[in-house]
Amino acid sequence: ERRAEQLRRRADADHDTFAGPRADYCLARVALLRGQAATAQRLLAGCLADLSSFDQFIARHLGAVLARAAVARGDVEAARAALVAAADKTRMKTYEPEDELAEAALLAASLRMDDAVERAAWAAGIAAANAEWNVALIAYHDAARYGGARQVVVAMREAVAHVDGTLAWCYLDHVIALAARDGAGLDEVARRFEAHGALLFAAEAESEAALAHAAAA
Repeated sequence: ERRAEQLRRRADADHDTFAGPRADYCLARVALLRGQAATAQRLLAGCLADLSSFDQFIARHLGAVLARAAVARGDVEAARAALVAAADKTRMKTYEPEDELAEAALLAASLRMDDAVERAAWAAGIAAANAEWNVALIAYHDAARYGGARQVVVAMREAVAHVDGTLAWCYLDHVIALAARDGAGLDEVARRFEAHGALLFAAEAESEAALAHAAAA
């Protein structure tokens, strides 16, 4: 986030049309992880509006991430519109898994949970086949969040071994606790997510913990 803010300031000072959208994209991803979906949606919409002719190759990916931000806000129509607008943009193999994750998020928002699990797990498989292990990890985590924790936990253990950083283990431990319906484990994962600044997932884990504790009572 600090690096993106520095890039944003430099872009503003130099009127740099290359750096500006990239700074806003990074800031939007951080905002989305924090649960600041409205901020993420605004920044991503700005990215799309400000893309230069040389950056049109990333428009489809930006539309996909914008759709995810809209879903996080509960704005299903805006998410659907973002995906429709991006549908005819250039496809890139690198971004294909996250394009699929946007579709999975929209399915989940439409309460088609089994379909959402299948789509997110499919995205994870594509990412793993491309050795995009960080994206695979996020995709398996999404599949678990939509109700498929027991289906993806084994594959997720393999993915996490390829990814640096302690946040990766939060994703895995969240899925393990979800699969086991472990209230105490979910409480602990929520604390760790919060310590990382991943407030969206911290809130989700706390909610899941409350349900697990109630079921065990």
